[in-house]
Amino acid sequence: VKGVGHGSNEIEAFEMALRDAGIEKLNLVPVSSILPKNVRKISPEEGIKKLVAGQIAFCVMARKIFDEGEGSVAIGVAQGDTEHGYFVEIARDDLNARQEALETARRLFVSKFGKEPSDIFVESVEAEAKGKTCILVCAVFILPTLIL
Repeated sequence: VKGVGHGSNEIEAFEMALRDAGIEKLNLVPVSSILPKNVRKISPEEGIKKLVAGQIAFCVMARKIFDEGEGSVAIGVAQGDTEHGYFVEIARDDLNARQEALETARRLFVSKFGKEPSDIFVESVEAEAKGKTCILVCAVFILPTLIL
């Protein structure tokens, strides 16, 4: 899922971005960037229906809070018929996070498994600052599925 939020401070901007992404009701627990084997991606709409207020949910999050200029965040995902895959979270002060996340996820996968991933994709968001601004992309685990 992805969101953009604006506020008078970082907390408000982050909350507004979570609301925009539809995951403000969760207690998010960030995890490192290993994609479990056989995880499947589902749509945000399908995934959000499976969540309940106050639920503890594991996630991988790319987030940036800024108040001037522009920014971008992205999560790149590389997976294959291997023991695991990779998430890569990128936050940048320009609009190049998407490409960097794709390339980095692919390189990590190839360097670990010696072959190209069979599936590689990215989710990203870009924005210009309007006061305090938060942009985020979050992959939320609904074991054994994933929304991004």
